[in-house]
Amino acid sequence: MNTLIIANVWSDKEIEKVEILNDRFFPNFRIVTNMDIGFGTVWKVPDSSKNTVEWTKRFLRKFMETKSFDILLKIDPDITIKSVPEMPVDCDIAGDFRIAPVGWIWFGGCQYYTKNAVARILADPLYIGKSHFQDAELAKSVKRLNLRAYNMSEVDMWGDDDSTAEMFHPRRTSMKRLPSGIIMLD
Repeated sequence: MNTLIIANVWSDKEIEKVEILNDRFFPNFRIVTNMDIGFGTVWKVPDSSKNTVEWTKRFLRKFMETKSFDILLKIDPDITIKSVPEMPVDCDIAGDFRIAPVGWIWFGGCQYYTKNAVARILADPLYIGKSHFQDAELAKSVKRLNLRAYNMSEVDMWGDDDSTAEMFHPRRTSMKRLPSGIIMLD
């Protein structure tokens, strides 16, 4: 499977980190931004507003236009990447899933998608409108669509500073980590 890695850039403080990611993962790397950054392959978007699910849908649509890639890996510029694990087989999506006060969360710092999953999410008639929490709205769509989700031990988007995960983001509050493997968002 051929994986395309993307990162959103919505502030000046992320540019240096994304340039490092671009150098590391080129030519399989795209940058989603409304900014003029002067490097990399940019998927230009009109704004950086995260107040609607359109924030996510626009890079999903761009991925569907690609012909050379089977898997999309969306990462945030501020995560630590020791290595990039392969997406597990026999699933539609993968990453770090947790239960929060707002419901299921699929952490956006590291999200794997198959092309089929992206097509189904984009076709979800209820995945529209305002979004206070992108990760929660996307998880609602995943649940409605009954996508096969894999919780990866290699991905820890809300971890302790000493996490051994291959892709890591430090936590801000306590949120229980779930076991690795196929999970049902119910």
